[in-house]
Amino acid sequence: MTPSPPRTDRARADARGRGVGLRLWLGLSYGALTVVLAVALALLIDHRAAQQLRQEVGARQAAHARHLAARFDAGLSARIEELQLLAILPALRDPSLNRETAQALLDRLRHNVPDYAWLGFADAGGRVLLAAGGPFEGDDVSGLDWFLAARDGLYLGKVRDRPAPTGPPDARAGAPERFLDIAMPVHGSDGRLLGVLAAYLSWDWAERQHAELNRTVAGQDPAEVILTDSEGRVLLGPEPLLGRQLDSEGMRTLTRAGSGHLDEVWPGGGRYLTGYARSAHLGWGVLVRIPHSHAVSGVTALRIEILRAALALILLSVLAAIAMARRIGAPLHALAEAAARLRAHESGARLPPASGYREARQLTEALSGLVDDLTARERELRELAESLEQRVELRTRELSLANAELERLTITDPLTGLSNRRHFDEQYALEVERARRQRRPLALMLIDIDHFKQINDQLGHPVGDHVLCTVAQLLDQAIRPNDLIARVGGEEFAVVAMDIGPEHATELAERLRAKIEACSPIDIGRGQVEVSISVGVSVLLPGPLSGDTVERIAGTLYAQADMALYRAKRAGRNRVMFAQE
Repeated sequence: MTPSPPRTDRARADARGRGVGLRLWLGLSYGALTVVLAVALALLIDHRAAQQLRQEVGARQAAHARHLAARFDAGLSARIEELQLLAILPALRDPSLNRETAQALLDRLRHNVPDYAWLGFADAGGRVLLAAGGPFEGDDVSGLDWFLAARDGLYLGKVRDRPAPTGPPDARAGAPERFLDIAMPVHGSDGRLLGVLAAYLSWDWAERQHAELNRTVAGQDPAEVILTDSEGRVLLGPEPLLGRQLDSEGMRTLTRAGSGHLDEVWPGGGRYLTGYARSAHLGWGVLVRIPHSHAVSGVTALRIEILRAALALILLSVLAAIAMARRIGAPLHALAEAAARLRAHESGARLPPASGYREARQLTEALSGLVDDLTARERELRELAESLEQRVELRTRELSLANAELERLTITDPLTGLSNRRHFDEQYALEVERARRQRRPLALMLIDIDHFKQINDQLGHPVGDHVLCTVAQLLDQAIRPNDLIARVGGEEFAVVAMDIGPEHATELAERLRAKIEACSPIDIGRGQVEVSISVGVSVLLPGPLSGDTVERIAGTLYAQADMALYRAKRAGRNRVMFAQE
């Protein structure tokens, strides 16, 4: 614009010489300048608009790809957490003792989560002990990849069309044809490998995720969603690409970068905008592509609009000349200054009110709407962030409560509410160690309900459970506050009492026996049942066994109490026998 005054001056001189009127020269020169500026502006806007549109469409495809990758990761994480929780449950630590419970857990999990085509537990030698989803108990899986790898840690397999011949029931009619293996080790409380817990995820899970995202994407763009494995083989996508090794720029870029988008020509022809992302757990690639022609189709309409505006501007410039230039420029200048203040985040900055000619008003209104939309979006994002923080906090509290409940369940007998055998063994060993270290006496009492099998057989297990709970409650009331009581077998209980010698141990055992005898018969609703107990007592005194290991001392003491209990049974039951008698 700087050279305009000299050119205008020269135009006036030339006009005087040729008799051309200044109005016509100004109109022609301003019109020519307007044409040049309009064409340049149109080309610039066209280039920037196409570039911006490609960027937005590409970013949207990348977001779709990240969304599907995140959904795969979330679904797989949920399955892994379920198996990890299952692997630490006591029922699975020794399925030979808790076979029905362990099998019920597998069956219930497979029923509640249809994505599991098969669940199974194999012992450390590779023999399948438990199976849900197929009759494969007893099969040898020691040679399968998932069993060999999962002994050392979590194993995530590859998608395969057909599982191993001795694997789960996928070889049978009606079973899904593609699977994903998940397996993990199961260790005992001493760290020893007990076996491997394995699951086969049906490929229907991945196809549902793929179909759902396809529907979501189709509502916005005519895009195609492609899922590849870690080696670039197409797992889901257009029919011509299924099973092929994908060799595209997007696939090569995916191996170097986690997520993004690019403009590329695919093998076989066709230019596409491709968004890509990678699954964190499986290393799968997710590509969402849209034809380039559709992505930039909106630019054609924009070009027509730019051309129309340019022609209108030329005509108005010729007619209005210099007088209109100021009027045209003033609103735009005001908008530019306001936009600059907004961009600089100046306090109190806002767009001017819509005024002037139509285009200026439309631009002002559009920018005002855009500013309002951005402000609303920012507010929504803040609210969403606050909501997510609250949900995370709530979830954290729920997990803490669940962990606490899980910890309680691992040390508590579910029927009687007393300590279970596992907790008893741990505490018993600790008490023996402390008694040996402090050279203080310790008493062990083994208690058995007399004729309990007859109660179960004649009156039924519900009555037996009621008797167990009643006896457990009475024994818990009769012991000292610091004593440990636990249910260590079907009808067998154990009491560990510190700082108590043979005489007082016998008195305590007799008090327990008398407590049960005094409360017998026990009301069972439709009648009453006579109940008594036999008690075997052994006492650890300072000195004789102090040189042995804790394990040997605890085992000897337990064996003595068990032998005393046996003698009490042989002597007629409902009595207390001391180990040294």
